[in-house]
Amino acid sequence: MIKIIIGILAVLLTAILLLQIDDDLHPDIRPILATYNAPEDNDAYFYLLGLDAPADTDPTAFGKQKLTNKNYDNDLPKLPIPNGSLFSHNDNATFLTSAFTSDTIAETLENNAVLLARYETFIAMEGYQTASTPSVDEPLPAYPHLAAGNKLFLLKAIHTAKSSDLATATTHLSNHITALRSHLKKADTLVGKIIYTALLAESIDTLSIIAGQANSKPTMQIMPLTIVEQSLQLPMFRELASMSNLMTSLDKNPEFFTKHDAFNQAKSDDSNLEVPGWYVKLFFKPNMSVNHMYQYYKDTVALSELTSKEFASTVQYEIDKHTSAYSMFSIRNLAGNILTNIGAPNFEGYVGRVFDLNCKIALFNQMYGQPKAIPVDQITNPYYDKTGTAFYSQDKKSICLTGPIDTGNDKDSRCLTLAY
Repeated sequence: MIKIIIGILAVLLTAILLLQIDDDLHPDIRPILATYNAPEDNDAYFYLLGLDAPADTDPTAFGKQKLTNKNYDNDLPKLPIPNGSLFSHNDNATFLTSAFTSDTIAETLENNAVLLARYETFIAMEGYQTASTPSVDEPLPAYPHLAAGNKLFLLKAIHTAKSSDLATATTHLSNHITALRSHLKKADTLVGKIIYTALLAESIDTLSIIAGQANSKPTMQIMPLTIVEQSLQLPMFRELASMSNLMTSLDKNPEFFTKHDAFNQAKSDDSNLEVPGWYVKLFFKPNMSVNHMYQYYKDTVALSELTSKEFASTVQYEIDKHTSAYSMFSIRNLAGNILTNIGAPNFEGYVGRVFDLNCKIALFNQMYGQPKAIPVDQITNPYYDKTGTAFYSQDKKSICLTGPIDTGNDKDSRCLTLAY
């Protein structure tokens, strides 16, 4: 009997020891972590982080304080975000209708001169790079103020056009689109990538309406997005670094089962379950978890660097694969299974939004790239070899293209606004 008990204990001890062993990190992951976990100071990042600073405060200094002290600005007044009818619309077409029919643009620009000046200063900056260490709770840049600043810039261009200076307005917008593309290329967070995509869509629509108002329609083209501009490599690998840092912080953490809602839902708020580190290691292997997530992020990067036609023919397969191949299960990493499956959202829709921007650019070029616009039934679509995929919106104010997936933003992304 004693021998049996000793044998059982030996087996259990051996199992516990074996379950303490984690995999090595994939060799491609280490240089990624080394790059993102050693950020350098970046004035453009600090300026955007502090874009919401009070009017009498320097945005760069404000941004540095926000990075070093996450509670720094909690009780401080922020620069107001513009409000009113011009800023209450969820879609760009409605905003443009309000803007082109408004008689209060000059007043709006005057009342928000500080934010507009800051926006123009930031957009002219080069070499943006996030200067915070990747984490799930790192401070977010002042994106709402950035979006409002873009609308102010567009209002300024519209005001110039309404003053019968269409040439100046189109020149300023064209230069602005070029500057936004520079930021799109440098965007190293997923939120930033999608926001710059949206700002570009708004700006191209505005340029389209102004160009269409000219008595002698100008001939102009916008270059399609380059691979670097459309690639999600920077944000995806930064996301990987953030998840890796999270997984590392949970390794052998005595409060592991209280750190995440997935393990905490059945416990009362006053409970404080702490367990030995070796017990956590039985169920959670950080390297195994990160290695599994790396493949998904790597495949997302590859998807974002395809041509539009390749994306159209591939994306549905990737969506289907996401629900099967990327669902992790390992008996050695039971808790990691849960965390990695939660931490692998569907990125295909975000990739699609960037590709959809090429649809808007293609429509613009076929409307304004030659003296006479191409008939709707002859318009080509970056996604497909065939024609016949273009159609007018119900109000006839926009022309749109079909696409391979619903990105949740089709009205703005795959349509070009022609009139207000």
